[in-house]
Amino acid sequence: MIPHKNRVVNYYPLEPNSYDLITCIDVLEHLPYPQKALQNLWQALKPGGLMILRAPNPYSLKGIITKWTPHWVHVAFRRYVLGNRNAGKPGYPPFKTYLRNSIVPAAIARWVIQQGGTVRGLYFREGSNPYDLKRYSKVLWGAWNTLLFLMRVLSLGRYSERTDYIIVVEKNSA
Repeated sequence: MIPHKNRVVNYYPLEPNSYDLITCIDVLEHLPYPQKALQNLWQALKPGGLMILRAPNPYSLKGIITKWTPHWVHVAFRRYVLGNRNAGKPGYPPFKTYLRNSIVPAAIARWVIQQGGTVRGLYFREGSNPYDLKRYSKVLWGAWNTLLFLMRVLSLGRYSERTDYIIVVEKNSA
């Protein structure tokens, strides 16, 4: 158990060196201490094993909006704009998101190398969220594309339009 701001966050230690393959998809961004989860997963991975992580790209428009707007804004958007009555209720997205700097792909890659691992691949992809906007409203889709254009211009082309990333890492044999 890990204390966190007047409450306790559950922690489930995994058996060391017991998994050949670990996948962690769209989880790390929701954890107040993602580094603890990564350490737990890493120690559970067998030497020679692979770990596949997927998370939002914190440097994408989706990542920036998610990180810098309060959770209630995401709930209200899904409820009142997209029409999802259960949005934010227990068991229904959107879930609280932290998007800590420790889950930026470069930070994960550095950490893996420090642990004696190897990055086998890093892939950026466009998630489904922007396309959900296109389905619901041409106005929202237009606003999204306008924001993308502004981000490209203001960042002098360094901004990534890819909303998500996948990183594949290997725990080197001893």
